[in-house]
Amino acid sequence: MGPSFFTKFLYFAGYDCGAHRHRPLILDRTVRSALEMLSGLVLDPSSADDYGLYLEVAHSWAEEWHTEPDVVERALFAVGQCGPLAVNLLLGRRL
Repeated sequence: MGPSFFTKFLYFAGYDCGAHRHRPLILDRTVRSALEMLSGLVLDPSSADDYGLYLEVAHSWAEEWHTEPDVVERALFAVGQCGPLAVNLLLGRRL
């Protein structure tokens, strides 16, 4: 079971269980790409520590933006699908 599938399993199996400090979120290639484009954060998909760091960041952003952590994950997924050109345009960066 690869990291992308495993985090999907964690998300669907444990999102509402409330047993952990942070709810599990999906971390696939698209979400990792968005994190790197937006924050410079480069994560190793097979590292439990990096997955924990991702959860810290996503939950922190959710609190800051007054939303749920899975909304942040879905937004990251959408940004990751756009690619670097769209992200640069959205952030007003010159190419």
